[in-house]
Amino acid sequence: MEEDFVDSRKPRRRSNITNMNHYKINCFYTVLDMQLHEFNDRFTEINTKLLTCMASLSPINSFHEFDKA
Repeated sequence: MEEDFVDSRKPRRRSNITNMNHYKINCFYTVLDMQLHEFNDRFTEINTKLLTCMASLSPINSFHEFDKA
C-alpha cells in the first residue's frame, strides 16, 4: 500500500501519492460522504435524535452512551 499509485487512465504520468492515500482519501472518504448525504436526505433532525437516543439504550457496555440530561 505504500507504493506509488498508478492511474490506469494515465499510467505514464507520475501522481506522487501512495496507494494508501488514494484509496483512503479518494475512495473511502468519497463513499462515506455519499452515505452521509443519503442519511441526511432520508432523516430529519428529529428522527436522527430519536435514533441516537434509541442507540443509547443498547445494553452493550452497560448503557455507556445513556445520558439522563
